[in-house]
Amino acid sequence: MAGPYYEQGRYWGKLKAQGMGESKEKKTPFFAASFDILGRVNLQDPQGELLRCPQGERTVYLYITDKTVDRVIEQLAALGYSKPGFRFLDPETAGFVDLSGNEVALFCEHEEYQGKMKEKWGIHQDRGRPTLEPLDQKGLKALDNLYGKQLKALAKPEAEAAAAPKAETKKETVPPNGDIPDDDIPF
Repeated sequence: MAGPYYEQGRYWGKLKAQGMGESKEKKTPFFAASFDILGRVNLQDPQGELLRCPQGERTVYLYITDKTVDRVIEQLAALGYSKPGFRFLDPETAGFVDLSGNEVALFCEHEEYQGKMKEKWGIHQDRGRPTLEPLDQKGLKALDNLYGKQLKALAKPEAEAAAAPKAETKKETVPPNGDIPDDDIPF
C-alpha cells in the first residue's frame, strides 16, 4: 500500500475473525480483531444510514499493558465480551467466546510509521459527557472575587454598546392608501 487507503474518520465494521498474540520485539500481548468495513458513519446523523465507502477488511490491535488495560477492557465490552479473562478470546482455548458477527463503530487515523503514512484502526468509544461535580453559589462567588477583574474586559464592549446613544433613523411615512406623493420623488 503506497499510503492510507481509507480516509480518517469513523466507520462501522463487522467482526470477522479474532485472536490473541504477542508483539515480536517487546513481547507485548494483544487482542487482534479483523473487521469487514460496512460503511462510514455520518457524523451529522450517527444513528442514520451509513455513508458509502470502499469495502475492505481491516485489523484492530489492542495492546494490553498496565497503562492500556482499562481502555482495552472497555473496548472488549463494546464488542460484547464479558468473560473474566483474556484467555477466552483465543480460539484455541476451551470456552472460547467467538465475537464474529458483532458490529461496532471503528475509527481510522493516519500516522507515520518507519517513514511512511499508515492507517491505524481502533474501536470507537463514545465516552459521552464527563460527570461534573457542580460548583455551589459560595464557590462561584469566591471565583468571581478572585478573577472577576479579568472578566470585566469581556463585559466592557457590551456595556459600551448599551450606553452609546442610538443613531436616529429617518422614518419614511407612507399615506394609508400606499400612494407616495410626487413631490417626494427626487427627480
